[in-house]
Amino acid sequence: MTRSRIEFRWATGRLLGGLARAITGLLGVFVLLLLGCDYHGGHGNAMGFASAGWDVEIISAKIGGKNVFIPSTIAVADHNPVTLTIFNTTDTPHGFAIDELGIREVIPSGEETRIELPKLEGHKILKIYCQLHPPHRSATLVVFRGPR
Repeated sequence: MTRSRIEFRWATGRLLGGLARAITGLLGVFVLLLLGCDYHGGHGNAMGFASAGWDVEIISAKIGGKNVFIPSTIAVADHNPVTLTIFNTTDTPHGFAIDELGIREVIPSGEETRIELPKLEGHKILKIYCQLHPPHRSATLVVFRGPR
């Protein structure tokens, strides 16, 4: 077998192996989102997603010269109380807005702000952005249907 054929087989195997791992990972995420978490530990020993509510911590930070929200995607179940805690690590005030929920807050530099979200309906994707600085990177709030 020639060297070029060996290199081709090696490169093809690596590409297909990486593709298989990516597909497996995506399938795992979809299964968790569709079926829910069946964890019997930190969720009050209840089946399914936590029903007592969600506390989500978000950081407004400057990375590589760009202002971002971390995490950039937040997923929560509907019909559960959700509290967002946003900490601004930058040296200037930043906005936090979700138009669909009527939320428009200003988070002072170096401070933390808590926001109680109104009751959420499932199957929604909501944009989170800084209303003070439109060029900043936005984030996403994904609301999925939780167990009934």
